[in-house]
Amino acid sequence: MYRIPLITDAFSNCSMLHASHIINPYKNYCTYSTDFQYFNSSLTLAMCGNSVVDDGEECDCGSFKQCYTNACCQSDCTFRPGSACNTGMCCTNCSFSPPGTLCRPIQNICDLPEYCLGLTSTCPEDVYLQDGTPCSEVSYCYHGNCTDRSVHCKEIFGEGAINAPDACYTMNKRGNRFGHCRRDTIPPTIICADADIQCGRLQCTNVTHLPRLQDHVGFHQSVIQGSLCFGVDLHIGTYTTDVGHVRPGTPCGGGYYCNNSVCNASVADMNYDCEPNKCNYRGVCNSKRNCHCHIGWEPPRCINKGAGGSLDSGPPPRRMRSVRQSDKSVVYFRVVFGRMYAFIAALLFGVATNVKIIKTTPTQETAI
Repeated sequence: MYRIPLITDAFSNCSMLHASHIINPYKNYCTYSTDFQYFNSSLTLAMCGNSVVDDGEECDCGSFKQCYTNACCQSDCTFRPGSACNTGMCCTNCSFSPPGTLCRPIQNICDLPEYCLGLTSTCPEDVYLQDGTPCSEVSYCYHGNCTDRSVHCKEIFGEGAINAPDACYTMNKRGNRFGHCRRDTIPPTIICADADIQCGRLQCTNVTHLPRLQDHVGFHQSVIQGSLCFGVDLHIGTYTTDVGHVRPGTPCGGGYYCNNSVCNASVADMNYDCEPNKCNYRGVCNSKRNCHCHIGWEPPRCINKGAGGSLDSGPPPRRMRSVRQSDKSVVYFRVVFGRMYAFIAALLFGVATNVKIIKTTPTQETAI
């Protein structure tokens, strides 16, 4: 917070936090929720030129200077002649991207790709593997993420990091920024109950180097009952994603998984029903419980030959890109090998013509 007033159109994160303390000093309010962010944005009126596509506008390229260099949108918030779009994951050179253009690549082992439809500038809805799909020997996919704690640790601390022993999770009973279950009250953290310590902050071990973290995110190193424990915290007044909390859906023992930082949701309630024969052994099930076919098979049931994909993620490209070999390299190798064959043939011919025939005369041995 600055000591003197400055010209600005938004509050700082610190000012927002202090205002929350003054307004809500004693009770539980949403401003202290982990999911709440102090959005530092300006109030923008609905009008042409604000860089936001409002109702009745085809596009909005911003100021006159920005619109002057925009090839797709005009300053009156309409498309230029011949343009079909201005922005979007499926907009290329003011036109809709061709069907099959990859617009959202796979993010992790539990994600699925999306492709442009060719009829709009937006990418299809993000879909992922059905909840309950196995992603490791001890875990499964949930909401597009693998709930394996060791996989989660590797994403933060790098290759080699694994889930910490159970003793490290007692850190979640301390109630500080590195060990808690929720942050939604004053004091800002709630300690985990004994049954929920596996659903608080993620604890890792076997960390060999410092992680590359976002701004306003720190990490701790602690020794608990002889175990070396590592974890990260989060400054909730920023736009950063909380990567250090145990993910929803992570198994927490006894056939249950973490739900809102509490170990009370049953794995059986996921109702995972994607049997291999559902997609004819040629695909997997997505988050809408539809088949996502392997390349070479047509949705929705992966029975006939096709490009692959699903009805929800857009059509993948029907033909793989081929690479043509240069004719020059082919001619070069032909000349080289031709000369080698000619040399070997000449060598063999020379050896054959210079072979001398040794003539022998038989003699008869006389007896004495």
